[in-house]
Amino acid sequence: MEAIIRQLHDYYKKYSLLKYLFIIIVMGMGYLLVQNHVKTQSEIQKPLPVAQPLKDDSQESKRANVKVNTLRVDIKGHVKAPNVYTFNQNELVQDAIKRAGGLTPHGDTRNVNLAQKLTDGLMLYIPKKGETVTNALSGHEGVSENAKAKLDINQVSVTELQEIPGIGPKRAADIISFRETNGPFKSIDDLTHVSGFGPKTLQKIRPYFLS
Repeated sequence: MEAIIRQLHDYYKKYSLLKYLFIIIVMGMGYLLVQNHVKTQSEIQKPLPVAQPLKDDSQESKRANVKVNTLRVDIKGHVKAPNVYTFNQNELVQDAIKRAGGLTPHGDTRNVNLAQKLTDGLMLYIPKKGETVTNALSGHEGVSENAKAKLDINQVSVTELQEIPGIGPKRAADIISFRETNGPFKSIDDLTHVSGFGPKTLQKIRPYFLS
C-alpha cells in the first residue's frame, strides 16, 4: 500500500512540474503576443511624414526674369526729382517723367517723344521752355551734345567753346577775337572767315550751335 501511495505521489510531482512548465510557456507566449500588439499599434498611430511642397521653379524663374528685365534710366533736366530710376521693360518716357515727380513749371516736353520705350542705360533730358534740344534721349552717360542747349555763336564764352570737340584754346580765342574785331556773326557759316575753320571743321561743330 505504501508503495502505491509513493508511486502516486511521484506521478503527482512529475505532472505538477509539467503543469507549471506549461503555465510558464503560455505566459511567455502571451507576453510576446502583447508586446507585438503594442508595437503594431504604435506603428499604426505614428504620424505619417508631412509631404514637403515641391519647389516652384516657375516662381524662381519669375524672380530671375524680374532682375533681368529691369532697366535703369538717368533722368535729368527740368523734372522735380532728377535721379537714376529703375523701370520694368515696356515702360515709356512718360512713365519716367511721372516717376521723377513730373515736370517743373519750366519743363517742356513738346519735342520729347513720350511714347518711346525706355532702354537700359538711357539718359533722358527734359529741356526748359525755349531751350532748343534736338534729341532728349541719349544712350550715353551724362548729357550728350544733342541733349544740351545749343550755343549762340555771338554769346558763347571761351570756356564754353573749348568744351566743343575740335575747338581748343587757340581756336576759341580766335573766334572771340574775330567777333570783337568784326562784330557779331551773321550765321554760323561766318566761322569760315576765322583762321583754322574750313568746311570740314565747320560741319563737325555745326550741331553745337544755333543756326
